[in-house]
Amino acid sequence: MKKLVPLSVVVALAVTCGRSGVYRFDDDGLMSLPDGAVVMGEDAGEVDAGFIPCTPGRIQLVRATPTALLVLDRSSSMGFRFENSTRWRALTAALKVALPKVDQTMEIGALTYPLGSGVLSCTSGAALDVVPAKNSSASIIRRMESLTPNGSTPTASALDIAGPAILSARAPIQGRALIMATDGAPGCNAALDPRTCTCINNMGTGGTGNCEPNRCLDDKRTVARIAHFADAGLPTYVIGLQSASDTTLVKALNDMAIAGGRPRADATTKYYEVGSQAELDTALTQIRDSVGACSFFARSVPTKDEAMTVTLPGGAVVPFDPTGTSSGWAWGNKRVGELYFVGPACDEITARMHMVLEADVACEDP
Repeated sequence: MKKLVPLSVVVALAVTCGRSGVYRFDDDGLMSLPDGAVVMGEDAGEVDAGFIPCTPGRIQLVRATPTALLVLDRSSSMGFRFENSTRWRALTAALKVALPKVDQTMEIGALTYPLGSGVLSCTSGAALDVVPAKNSSASIIRRMESLTPNGSTPTASALDIAGPAILSARAPIQGRALIMATDGAPGCNAALDPRTCTCINNMGTGGTGNCEPNRCLDDKRTVARIAHFADAGLPTYVIGLQSASDTTLVKALNDMAIAGGRPRADATTKYYEVGSQAELDTALTQIRDSVGACSFFARSVPTKDEAMTVTLPGGAVVPFDPTGTSSGWAWGNKRVGELYFVGPACDEITARMHMVLEADVACEDP
């Protein structure tokens, strides 16, 4: 029988050891540690009230310190041509421009996958390439420049490392996010049936035909991983690098972006679709500016969502959006008072970074 481990113990282990352990999910969606222990229930990321007490009255929301972890696909197909370069080199060049501008204001880390140099490598490392910190952009770029594309695309396994690593490094007022950049279909799930799965090798011709289990499209498991971490207050932005004529992975990438809780609004695709260096530069800049910019913390958390009214300067009320996908504000991790804004409200806040936001909180009688 698996041992149940409180999240506080997991955090203590991660901080003490200085690296991330290898986390896995079983068929029941339980997150397990290398020794077979699991994290479940409230400590696995279920959101509820009660961690931050409710104090009635008007409060000022505290802007989050943005913390982002880049989850970077370096599989073999990232070596395909991308304008006058390759996808991997284009991604490196775009990050080289985008990251230094926020070295002093964002904590940024990176995880590249897969680990190893085998053509069909499905191995993910047991630790981050670069731990999130300020002034980390030079380390991230050096790491990327030292690598060349190779291997398969174990996206779900990479998320097993990335998600718990950034969740465990919890500061009181951090606004956290994963930024995933990938060009290929997630694979490397040996449990899939090659007789019935969609084969990555044959996606251009309908996805049928001979296939090895690790070359089966692993979209459902990957989307489930992303959704799990979004439910725990860790959203994922998805960047899809592809040629203009490559539409075979649109559904999988859209599903990932929606599950991550940060889909693009009013766009053809829900993920950041990039087919050129200019589009890649723009996407990274937009994501960089929005990570944390629209994340805040409340020092008082009501049990009922409708008992808190958020207003902009001048008194305009921001509507509560329980799904966090349309317009208004939504809870991230409510247990620690984390909330974020989406749609026009987020656009206005991003444009006015010194905006002061307030909320009126009502508490139930004991």
